[in-house]
Amino acid sequence: MIDELVFINLNTIKEYLKRYGRGPRTKDYELILAVVLKNFCEKQWERKCVIGFELKADTLRKLPSRGTVTLVQLRDTLKEVNEDSLIDFVIATEELIDGKRQGVNFQAKRFGIGRKIKDTKEIIDYIQSLRYTKSKTTLVIALDQGVEIEWRRLRDSIDKDFPFERLMFIHMQNNKVWIGEIYPNYGVNDYEAVDIIK
Repeated sequence: MIDELVFINLNTIKEYLKRYGRGPRTKDYELILAVVLKNFCEKQWERKCVIGFELKADTLRKLPSRGTVTLVQLRDTLKEVNEDSLIDFVIATEELIDGKRQGVNFQAKRFGIGRKIKDTKEIIDYIQSLRYTKSKTTLVIALDQGVEIEWRRLRDSIDKDFPFERLMFIHMQNNKVWIGEIYPNYGVNDYEAVDIIK
């Protein structure tokens, strides 16, 4: 894990989205994905989790070292999130394990919005166009409505130089949230939207 992280209370994030949110077709999709993945990780790990953001050191110093970040502080802080970072957010255990939080770093992308072609070849080309250094970060891609993917073909397209530790997808359809991992292990979970977006 990196050092310059701040963990935000889930209720503060939800209140921020209600008050200042501009919807899932904006940069807010990262916050929405963070909430969904927090709930997903809690179900998978059977532990309470928190959402963290990587901040520049001078931004981090402006926040309280104890207690929770207020709504106004969150609004101002999100303007200063390190956009050059490989990490968009972190999902970590609420309680410390061996003196520190255990968790997963996520790079969030979305695919399909504004595209005429939303097929397997297009998403393979999109993934291969991402240029990052090798890391232990998980790439999670939110799929827009109408995306048609041959999952095995997509998985077979991933080569040994894939820079991310894992590749996951999130898609919502018919009031269900589908969360799938195709690399390194293929698997899909589905949840009632009300259970995972809360």
